[in-house]
Amino acid sequence: MRGRAWAVVAVDAVLLASLLAGCILWWVVKEVWTFEGRTHVLVWRDWMVAVPVGLGLLHGLIASGMPAGIRARLGLFRSKIVQRFVLVYLALAVLVPLMETLLHRMKIDVRVAPLLLATRENGIVRYHEDLIRDPELLWRFQPGSHVYGADINSLGFREREFQRLKAPGVKRVICLGDSVTAQGRPCYACYLNELLTNAPPDGGRWEAFGLGVYGYSSQQGLRQFETLGRSLQPDVVTVSFGRNDHNLAQATDRIRMACRLPTFAKFLYELLGQRRVGRLILHVVDNRHRWTETGAPGGVRVPPDEFHDNMQTFVAEIRAAGAIPILITAPRRKMPDTYVKEGYARSTLDFEQQHDEYAQIVRDVARETGATLVDMNTLMAGPECDKFFASDAVHFDFYESEGQTPVGGRNQPGLRRFAAELYNGIRSAVTNDRIQAVVEPRL
Repeated sequence: MRGRAWAVVAVDAVLLASLLAGCILWWVVKEVWTFEGRTHVLVWRDWMVAVPVGLGLLHGLIASGMPAGIRARLGLFRSKIVQRFVLVYLALAVLVPLMETLLHRMKIDVRVAPLLLATRENGIVRYHEDLIRDPELLWRFQPGSHVYGADINSLGFREREFQRLKAPGVKRVICLGDSVTAQGRPCYACYLNELLTNAPPDGGRWEAFGLGVYGYSSQQGLRQFETLGRSLQPDVVTVSFGRNDHNLAQATDRIRMACRLPTFAKFLYELLGQRRVGRLILHVVDNRHRWTETGAPGGVRVPPDEFHDNMQTFVAEIRAAGAIPILITAPRRKMPDTYVKEGYARSTLDFEQQHDEYAQIVRDVARETGATLVDMNTLMAGPECDKFFASDAVHFDFYESEGQTPVGGRNQPGLRRFAAELYNGIRSAVTNDRIQAVVEPRL
């Protein structure tokens, strides 16, 4: 009798394990594993439902013939916790596959984030001649390389060397942006550094560095600030994006950029991401890592609503880091048809209208958040500024040939003007020898 009692307990343990395993196997659409040099594919089959059913019948067979009073106390299922688990499991085992079937028939689905282990370094893969692929940022400069006549420093920027930790008593400005921030021999952040050094807004010690990368959108810049920029201990952060955000793309930057998560969270994402029901759950409960098909295919890299959200997040994140945000609108001239030929826009008119729309979004966010605004789109709109722009109507000075020009070898009035206007914006954010936490916008 005692042996049969233990046999019932053992069968119940296997039955509970099979219920749990069945749940995992249903979620995992396809799993490939290797055993003794052979590859096996593990995939859910409907006949696997028979396993717990068979074990339940085996439980009844072993317990049959025993007195009713003893049978009532046998096995793990006498526990109320186990009974509740089984009831919940059976309810989900019917409801979840039914929901999956309905979602499939209704063609409802969302994408989840590409994932990246928080504890694992990623191998370097060449992106193109000047940039390397990065799972989180899509691409970046390779530290120690040489791009368009300029060295890439140890932190991966087309800028002079600087330390992560700033010196005591120094106020630091970091300039986030795209190729306009990265371009120049030197870049506008270097001119800004010169202005701040020679005429510090509060009489103290200041420094400025550029963190621009060619082709970056606001989505990439925001991730860059979250993963690196905050650790540089900035006191002021300038944000200059919008030129690349409205470029045509088959998928938005948001769904292309990998998400860095701890190991357990990554496992949960991968598990839930195998089924439509799980992806819908992730979409509903995790706003921060919400990945959808917004704007794709045939849309833009960062749709207007996402660009608005990104700029608002910039302001919040920069202030949370104890720094002042300064938002910059992107100036332009009449666009050539180059952008249409290269597939960035459907027409020159569309490109110009979108460029101005994104500049207006920056103004709106500055007004909504009280962030300092340097409206370059307006400040550099006059005909006297025509000479500042390169032939592509977006970049400045001798952008197309700067790789063949020595540092300081040619005048850069456009970048100098950009730095001067930015310097004025920083001065407006400094009062009584201290940096203000909140500044009224310059509108």
